[in-house]
Amino acid sequence: MTSPSIYLDYNSSTPVDPKVLDSMLSFLKDDFGNPSSQGHPWGWAADKAVNIARTQVASLLGCDNKEITFTSGATESNNWALFGLIHHIQRKSPGQKIHIISSQVEHNSILNGLKYAQELGIEVDFLPVNKDGVIDPAELQLKIKPHTRLISIMWVNNEIGSINDVVAIGTLARSEKIYFHTDGTQAVGKLPMNLRELPIDILSFSGHKIYGPKGVGVLYKRRKDPFVDIDPLFLGGGQEGGQRSGTLNVPGIVGIGKACEIISQHFGEEMKHYRNLLNQLLAGLKAVYPDIKLNGPADLEQRSPINLSITFPERLGADLSLRIPGVGVSTGSACSTGKISASHVLKGIGLTPEESARTLRLSVGRYTTSDDIKTTIERFKSIRPIT
Repeated sequence: MTSPSIYLDYNSSTPVDPKVLDSMLSFLKDDFGNPSSQGHPWGWAADKAVNIARTQVASLLGCDNKEITFTSGATESNNWALFGLIHHIQRKSPGQKIHIISSQVEHNSILNGLKYAQELGIEVDFLPVNKDGVIDPAELQLKIKPHTRLISIMWVNNEIGSINDVVAIGTLARSEKIYFHTDGTQAVGKLPMNLRELPIDILSFSGHKIYGPKGVGVLYKRRKDPFVDIDPLFLGGGQEGGQRSGTLNVPGIVGIGKACEIISQHFGEEMKHYRNLLNQLLAGLKAVYPDIKLNGPADLEQRSPINLSITFPERLGADLSLRIPGVGVSTGSACSTGKISASHVLKGIGLTPEESARTLRLSVGRYTTSDDIKTTIERFKSIRPIT
């Protein structure tokens, strides 16, 4: 009899919550109208559903629903935050120098976007992080220039779970009249937030990290103190207030809205569930391998409530993810043309390629149980050292 598989890769993607799926189905079948079609009930139903979803998202984030624009996901939202601002400045003030500050451990949608921006003549500084993967606001302040226009620092790191001090970073940015964007993909649904009170001007996230569908995301843009003015990436029929043209993905939008509503209703109990599972998992792994190394902050309260990044002892060798029977986890390295390549995040906190090859990211979720963790520990015990 085949042992059941255990999914511990919730940082990468989550299953769609059954209630989310139920909320979407009618907009794939009966209520299939285009919300831009305002001359019949099908269009009205779709438009109403989008507005409800916008309010559900805004309620979770603690902002005005007019500050929510739906996108195809965090990659689009991150690119829009960068290039929407760049295009706006270049259009309004041709020839003006633009400087952007980010970090070396951002998601690739930020890193590669900014590397491309450099080819267009934009000045970019990529800040190093400390051993816990966190930006030092004092070091950030030293990099600010008269023509710095944007600071883009992720809230929670997607690989090692470290949480940046967005209050300190945002307060610094605001004092210098610089926009502050944060990739909130691993923060939304995992950390309490009230964007009305936080000094964050632009925030991105995806639906598939919070038990919603893939192919839908959000860009939050502050409308007051300051008003965030960036150009659209897409031009067309003027949907989303002219900010993001294209026929709206109504089922996806309904799904991300419902996902946000569910989190709002059960936030406290879910956070307790995640913390208990992480404590159980870390303690169990330490009991089996006392010399494991936890990457990121040692204090679980200072890191993502769903994430552990662990470097296993050298005697176990590499390719651990392939040697744990029936457990789905992420690795810390990639192999290309026979050479081990460390992830840029692990490299950024000082791990060697060999250490990265022994590093796993384990992330728990809504459907992980205590029995799953017990079984996972038993399966880790089955790994044989490399001789």
